[in-house]
Amino acid sequence: MKKKEAQKQIDAFDYYYRLGDTRTLQKVADDWIFEGRSYGYSTIRLWAKDLSWDQKIAELDKSQEKRIAKETVKEIADVKLDTLRDVEKLIAVVKEAIETAVDELKSGTLKIKSAQDLDYATKAYERLVRLALLLRGEDIEKQDNAPLVQFVGFDFSHFPNPDIELPKPEIDPRKVIEMQYESEKNQRSDS
Repeated sequence: MKKKEAQKQIDAFDYYYRLGDTRTLQKVADDWIFEGRSYGYSTIRLWAKDLSWDQKIAELDKSQEKRIAKETVKEIADVKLDTLRDVEKLIAVVKEAIETAVDELKSGTLKIKSAQDLDYATKAYERLVRLALLLRGEDIEKQDNAPLVQFVGFDFSHFPNPDIELPKPEIDPRKVIEMQYESEKNQRSDS
């Protein structure tokens, strides 16, 4: 049967609990005063034992931990959602830049001086898409590790170092880009 607590015992426990990591019964006995009166260590120790202060602290701590965990999960979800929105905006910008470059390649107005110029946009697009998938909860590690955008005959593992000379492609990179663009365009129109 649970004992009825007097207001002084409730206040003593509240003081004890608020001490946090520095909490001791001796500190309560030394520092806590109720209605102008202090209580000795033996009285405080008796209240702590009879009123199960250790158990109450464990329950309060557990409740506090659950509340903090719930708030943390919500905050993380909010940050992920905001980040996902930003990433999706960036994806749209980079995708538009790639599509513009492909259109200019087709028309002949864009002259590629190095594959790195074009690879920067495609690598940025790929990283943004992977980040968006990750933020949506997709397991991107289980998917094949092939890049989302590939150029046949190029090793871009050291990108964006502009000093690295790129090997001559076995096929024209403009054709590869054009084929990828057409493939993606067809996939979008099919869905």
